[in-house]
Amino acid sequence: MTQDTLSTVYSDSENEEDFKVFDFSIPTANLTGSLNEVQYTNSQGITFTGFKYMAIKVVLTSESDAVVPRVKDLMAIALQV
Repeated sequence: MTQDTLSTVYSDSENEEDFKVFDFSIPTANLTGSLNEVQYTNSQGITFTGFKYMAIKVVLTSESDAVVPRVKDLMAIALQV
């Protein structure tokens, strides 16, 4: 997936209530189905269209041990038409 939100967007380290929303999308090169769906092929050569499960990995980083990153109201929406 690619990040649609500018990479220069970040929360203010002084304001603990300054949360930002980040948008991600699937690159059009990976939408190979007949109706622009996501397709992938497993190790047995079987091609699947769409997805059944979704996993999200959130990596919280900080430049200082004194500033602890936080997540508030995590929301993930996955659509497959």
